[in-house]
Amino acid sequence: MKQHKFFLFFAIALAAVVIIDVGILIPSMTIDAEATTPVASMAAITTQCGFIDSLVINTSRVMAEASAPVDSTPIATVTQAPNLVVAPPTQTAAENNSGEMGDEALTTYRDSTQGFSIDYPHSWSQETTFHNGACFTAHDSSIAVQIVKDSVPTDLMAYVQADEANVQAISPGYKQVYLKASAAVTGAEILGYEWDAGKSIVTEKPVHARTDRYYLVDSSGRLVIVTETEPINQFDPDGVRDTALTYLVVK
Repeated sequence: MKQHKFFLFFAIALAAVVIIDVGILIPSMTIDAEATTPVASMAAITTQCGFIDSLVINTSRVMAEASAPVDSTPIATVTQAPNLVVAPPTQTAAENNSGEMGDEALTTYRDSTQGFSIDYPHSWSQETTFHNGACFTAHDSSIAVQIVKDSVPTDLMAYVQADEANVQAISPGYKQVYLKASAAVTGAEILGYEWDAGKSIVTEKPVHARTDRYYLVDSSGRLVIVTETEPINQFDPDGVRDTALTYLVVK
């Protein structure tokens, strides 16, 4: 009888130790798993500005992939301005011919550090985490200016054709609409496409979007990409053209 009691006591004690160990180990294993989970991935990008900012826009890399000649003249490195200046809303010619912007007053965004200005609808918000240039959003739409670091390609269309692969790689449901020279923006090439831009921040329904990307060399000799995106049923290519036409080099 004493032996039975001893074995019963030993079994209960052993079970208690196992339970305590499991209780201790399981939480620690969960924490470790969370700690090793990547915090950033393409799937984690949820904003249009984030998608645009994640594009590889290094000229040398793009042109190397296309095996096209590149101008060897270096361009000064452009850094994010620590203190950006947004001018108050002003009446401009673009305001009277603003395409998808309707009758909304425009604000001129001026960045003297990066050396450019562009107009955008007054109610839109700037995405402050954007790295290369500036990006503005409203609902399911966006306008972005990217200053491309590195040298300027000697063949702009060849660069755009090579860069399309980068765009397609991060744009679910990508379908090219056109790839052509702009008739309005001097020297610019346009890549137009459809894509699935995730869920609407307004309706939470999937958004099938249209985007035009204007690739141009500005008056200071830099390669610049002006991108505008709208839901496909709201997209107006003439409005995007008007946006691109407001881009200016400033000092």
